Amino acid sequence: MTRKKIEIKKIDNISARQVTFSKRRRGLFKKTRELATLCDAEIGLIVFSSTGKLYDYASSRQLNGEALQDSTVQELQKLEELLERGMMRVSKEKDKAIVNEAFEFKRKVTHEQGQSFDSVNLSSSSSNIPQQFNDFDTSLKLGFP
Repeated sequence: MTRKKIEIKKIDNISARQVTFSKRRRGLFKKTRELATLCDAEIGLIVFSSTGKLYDYASSRQLNGEALQDSTVQELQKLEELLERGMMRVSKEKDKAIVNEAFEFKRKVTHEQGQSFDSVNLSSSSSNIPQQFNDFDTSLKLGFP
């Protein structure tokens, strides 16, 4: 029995998509471990699910902050630089996602209210903000707390 070739596109059925994600994620992590072992490569893998759950793998336990006792200062500095660059990339992507979510929320609110998109100020429509967003204080405060 041969495998049939599947078209690479988004899976519409949500449960089938989740099953496929889980199976392929496991396969991806297995291949990552194999590559790290066979080729003596240092590999870090970060995967975010559609729900935002984080899955990660690091071939070097040092990338997880473990087994650092025997490291030299230079090795620790190099590791720190690698982690800082990675964190900057993750932070930039997170900021983009937050801006996109705010934009989509503003667009949804304007659509529901039947207003022009440009004329809506998010702070003036706070009564329409879902409860989960009311828990955040986004005001700018200067001076001592």
